[in-house]
Amino acid sequence: MIKIVFVISDIEKARNFEWIARKLDPEKFEQCYILLNNQESEFEWFLRDYEYKTYRFPNRSKKDLLRNIFLTRKILRREKADIVHCHLMEANRVGLVAGLLARTKKRIYTRHFSTFHHVYFPRAVWIDRILNAISTHIIAISKNVEDVLIKKEEVNPKKIRLIHHGFKFTDYENVSTFRVDALKNKYKLPGKEHLFIGVIARFTHWKGLQYIIPAFEYFLGINPLSHLILANAFGDYEKEVHKMLEKLPKGSYTLIDFEPDSPALYRLFDIYVHTPIDDHSEAFGQTYIEAIASGLPCIFTKSGVAKEFLKEGRNALIVPFEDDSAIVDGLKMIATGKYSNKFTLYGQEDIKAKFSLKSMMGKLEDLYLS
Repeated sequence: MIKIVFVISDIEKARNFEWIARKLDPEKFEQCYILLNNQESEFEWFLRDYEYKTYRFPNRSKKDLLRNIFLTRKILRREKADIVHCHLMEANRVGLVAGLLARTKKRIYTRHFSTFHHVYFPRAVWIDRILNAISTHIIAISKNVEDVLIKKEEVNPKKIRLIHHGFKFTDYENVSTFRVDALKNKYKLPGKEHLFIGVIARFTHWKGLQYIIPAFEYFLGINPLSHLILANAFGDYEKEVHKMLEKLPKGSYTLIDFEPDSPALYRLFDIYVHTPIDDHSEAFGQTYIEAIASGLPCIFTKSGVAKEFLKEGRNALIVPFEDDSAIVDGLKMIATGKYSNKFTLYGQEDIKAKFSLKSMMGKLEDLYLS
């Protein structure tokens, strides 16, 4: 039996982690979780419901960082962990250092970001290099991330495993009208005669909201019954986003901080838009897959994993980076209904071939067993 301690930071709910927890072979692997969260979360409740051994440590300051490293080291030794697997930045810093101190044989981290530090926080890149050095294996979630690790941070390619996120597609296909209607009532959305344009993206500069909102403003002049829904409506770009939203008519948009029932949330939309500002800022981009799995006609720029499977006119409308007029043109084209069925058919075929949960679990287990 191989003992794995997962260290995960700042997570409220994450379907991907839930799927992994339930799909790992219990005859081969024993799981333990350390959550670096300041309060209880839906993910913690999930783990405790399934009786996984779970610890939670607050993550508020540098003092907490040092304390958490030594607490995690203690748990790794007590559990006699064969593997420590870390997800997200604070967890990487805590779990990998603790694993080194505890002499845990296999120290893995999944790289969930690509060029973010290189572009916005260059001083943090040296921390990334240290984490790269003390890990024994790094999981790149896309070819984009793999390229950043090798070309920008000079990581030995032998240390890297390319493992795409896998998805339980039935979660997005089998959504009851009751769940969708519940969200309509929860967020007091206008009537079904409206055309709902959806975006699920944190309010941060590289997500491209500064092009989506002006595009919607123009499109609203053409189609007054359009309604914009912005979910995950928080982040370091909030001030700028709210200034743009002030230009929109009252009642023409809805903000959603966080909705745990993401499959039902996607079903509120008629058109989906995700337009990061360049090809490298998105590490993976789960929303590309989730929107297509939900059967939505989509307008995308090709960032992160999108470069590996999106094809213009086959599974989505692809627009240039930083181009609000192209987004308007895309909204006009999709609003005619010309592309919807085609996108749904080919899009779902393409993502199921490349991002199956079975494939991801097989690669993960191979790494754990190697």
